Amino acid sequence: MEILISTYIFAAIISVFVGTLTGIFGVGGGFLITPALMILLGVPGDIAVGTGLMMIVASSSLAMFKRRKSKTIDFKLGAALASGSTLGVFAGLYLMSFLKDMAPLTVFGREQNPVQYILLGLFFLLLVWIAGFMFFDVCRKKDPYQIHIGLFSVIKLPPYIRFDSLESPKMSLLPIVIFGCFAGVLTGLMGVGGGVIMLPALIFLVGQHPTKAAGTSLLIVWVSSIVGGTGHMLNGNFEIELLVCMLIGGLIGANVGTHIGLKLHGDKIKRYFVYIVAGAVMMVAYKVYMMTFID
Repeated sequence: MEILISTYIFAAIISVFVGTLTGIFGVGGGFLITPALMILLGVPGDIAVGTGLMMIVASSSLAMFKRRKSKTIDFKLGAALASGSTLGVFAGLYLMSFLKDMAPLTVFGREQNPVQYILLGLFFLLLVWIAGFMFFDVCRKKDPYQIHIGLFSVIKLPPYIRFDSLESPKMSLLPIVIFGCFAGVLTGLMGVGGGVIMLPALIFLVGQHPTKAAGTSLLIVWVSSIVGGTGHMLNGNFEIELLVCMLIGGLIGANVGTHIGLKLHGDKIKRYFVYIVAGAVMMVAYKVYMMTFID
């Protein structure tokens, strides 16, 4: 695949921004880097997914190192979720191979690349759901003295496990592993490190404080991105020169973002995260519209 020099430069600039988000919010940034490479720079979907995941491995590794003494990472909870996400990644890799072998799609009389079109459609649905869910939470009135309990706490299925970072520490293990598997499928298929759904899930479903959720999410992103990135490399879904440029930008951004993220209040983390996701929704929606009706 031939890529222009200007593409490398803009990819590095985008990676600085995404790496900063990795450090602040504990998200890998795949929900931005993958569609940005596809939409803004014209990189094929499979290459965007694989190369983006390898960049996320590096930026999340640096962010993990920066947070190592912050006590914002629940390694036990992260391990439980990562056990499910690892299995899900392999399912996502299989789905990507299936999309690459599909015949072109015809949508409203226009022929579409199935990888590009289906991935962007999935990104749109995922981001709309996350933006809406978190916008509702940011706007609703909260009792500052109310104990924060995640929705998973109502599930009473053995085995149970205790997590010290939760206000209701005893929780069923099964929904945690299943949700981790779902996040892993998105990692393998879409190049999403998992943080874009893991951060709100840890806050609302598991019941973690936003600051600790950002750290724990980062651990899961790191594990699933290593597994998914390795799988995509073995399948040839990456471009080495593009990856090097993205690594430079991503590491710079992750270093800056981690310093910012450790100083932010929990409510600010959620509010700013909504703004970022809303911006991604508009970018993806515009591209899908152009592909369907204009291009």
